[in-house]
Amino acid sequence: MEIRLETDLTRETAGTLYRDLRRRLQRCRDGEIRLVLAESVRLDNVGIGLLETLAREAAARGCPLRLAGVGSRAERLLGIHRAPEPGGVPEPREVGFFERTGDQVVRAATHVFDFAVLTADSFFLTAAALVRGRLPWRTFVEQSVRLGADSLPIIALISFLVGLTTALQAAYQLLQFGANIYIADLVGVAMVVELGPLMTAIVMAGRSGSSMAAEISSMVIAEEVDALRTMGINPVRYVLSPKLLALVFTTPLLTVLSMVVGIGGGVLVALFYLDLSFTAFWNEMIDALALRDLLVSLLKAMTFAVLIGLTAGHVGFRASGGASGVGRATTASVVASIFLVIVFDAAYSLIFYFG
Repeated sequence: MEIRLETDLTRETAGTLYRDLRRRLQRCRDGEIRLVLAESVRLDNVGIGLLETLAREAAARGCPLRLAGVGSRAERLLGIHRAPEPGGVPEPREVGFFERTGDQVVRAATHVFDFAVLTADSFFLTAAALVRGRLPWRTFVEQSVRLGADSLPIIALISFLVGLTTALQAAYQLLQFGANIYIADLVGVAMVVELGPLMTAIVMAGRSGSSMAAEISSMVIAEEVDALRTMGINPVRYVLSPKLLALVFTTPLLTVLSMVVGIGGGVLVALFYLDLSFTAFWNEMIDALALRDLLVSLLKAMTFAVLIGLTAGHVGFRASGGASGVGRATTASVVASIFLVIVFDAAYSLIFYFG
């Protein structure tokens, strides 16, 4: 059975042609149907959909539909929409262990290189802005309040609870040996040397670092960073430097607060559980601590602040993928910041312990 078609298969004619061609298909009982298209026949997406529908209906009736005499123009359009033949698309190749490992190593090296470049740019641009007096001080003050001062309540609460819990756990053991006075040594050294800087950094990474990463990644996805570059403004100097400087300025101050509040929790345990006087506690703690311990803790705090700020900036500037990209950047910033803080804290402990 042969059907010749000289009318365009377009949106305007599809309805009428479909009814006419369907009546002709219903006359077919067995055998092949040849649909001959004239050279001048034009096709659009609706016409191609019509041919596919007719082909399915013809196949269901046992009369396969075959196109014949298709013009070059119609053939090109059909080729674009035609589904690939079975086996025409190669199956994806299985990636081996070494290839996966190499890809991960390359990506890790790229991240490390980009992080090193961002670190160098941040240090240079921040130092240059300070020397030339071009740092946006108003922005710096705003970021110091938002990233630092607003973190004070949660850091104080966590530090107090950590100091109180540490003292309670140690007090039970010290009572058995009559060494109540050494609670001052334990709480003082723990809060000043280790727990104060570490707990402050973890809270700052979870609160301030995530806020920085979310803000920067939102600017990247909204193309605000590209707009800054178009205007000749370096986004690292304009966006990251004030935040980084605010973190470096406020984190040591918050660390000192964390130490004081944590030691205050230990003092309560000493006074009401171990029957020690405040004077005895204070004198014993001062004997156990040295100025070097405080300086090392402040050095830790500044290092942790730099790590948190650079990590948030690195992850934020590499964000992509719309709103989900902001979420991924925020999560990656918190995880990476806490990981780096703990690694550097362990490194500092080993250096100053053996040094």
